[in-house]
Amino acid sequence: MQKQFYGIDISKDKLQIATKSVDGHWQDSQITNEIGSIESWLLSISSDNIHLVYEYTGTYTHRLTYCCELLSINFTIITSKQSKGFALSEKMSSKTDKLDARMLYLYGHQKQPLNTAIVDESIHQKRQTYQYFITLKSEKQAFSNRLHALSFDPKMIQTLQDEIVLLQSQIYNIDEHENQRLQALITSVVGIGQASAQAIIVATNGLKEFHSSRAVAKFLGVCPSDNDSGTTVKGSRAIVKSGNTFVRTTLYMAAWSAKTYNNACKDIYTRLRAKGKPHCRCQIKHTV
Repeated sequence: MQKQFYGIDISKDKLQIATKSVDGHWQDSQITNEIGSIESWLLSISSDNIHLVYEYTGTYTHRLTYCCELLSINFTIITSKQSKGFALSEKMSSKTDKLDARMLYLYGHQKQPLNTAIVDESIHQKRQTYQYFITLKSEKQAFSNRLHALSFDPKMIQTLQDEIVLLQSQIYNIDEHENQRLQALITSVVGIGQASAQAIIVATNGLKEFHSSRAVAKFLGVCPSDNDSGTTVKGSRAIVKSGNTFVRTTLYMAAWSAKTYNNACKDIYTRLRAKGKPHCRCQIKHTV
């Protein structure tokens, strides 16, 4: 049975929906971004062959994802880079909520994407904790930088530090047996500690749906990309930086540790440097 795709543009207050009828005419609709409205709409169209396609927009997507999981609806979440690239390939120059929803429908219809893997609830909670943790670190640094210029109370710095320490204990405390096993395997590599291991586990949903180390590297945005064309354009190689910034930062620091204390990594580093490879092709914002 042919899939019936729905493209959904998500904003804070509403969901703009687009699909096509059997005779090929556009059908556009709009609902509020609330659990009740979303659930009622999904129940009205529910069948085994429907498939929703929408772009990840932070917390605004959580309600729709929750309802899809609750009602066992097939869905695919794409990145902003994917949607932008597809829109350019389709020569879509205008941008409105309705056009974005139609573009997402076309993406599903043409690409026939696989279902997005459901994130474990424990991993989802840790992702939220990580985000809050990063925000607190940034706020603490901002307060520290401005102490000499303004009369801020130093107690604020201590308050933020206390909360950061508390969050660190929550982040690094793993109760799930499978994630404990993954952390033990990842930290067995000299140079990778709890922070890097947890960042990888949380970002990749416990390494589910990944069949090789290369796939993980590409997802995290640490693999190099080519920039060559013909015989004259020989661009520099740089990491794609398409993944989570926090994960790349922790892995960057782990790599510097590994090249010093991990003999295997040190040999690789020395060999690549002998070939003229640079220390690093990118500047990573240090948030840890």
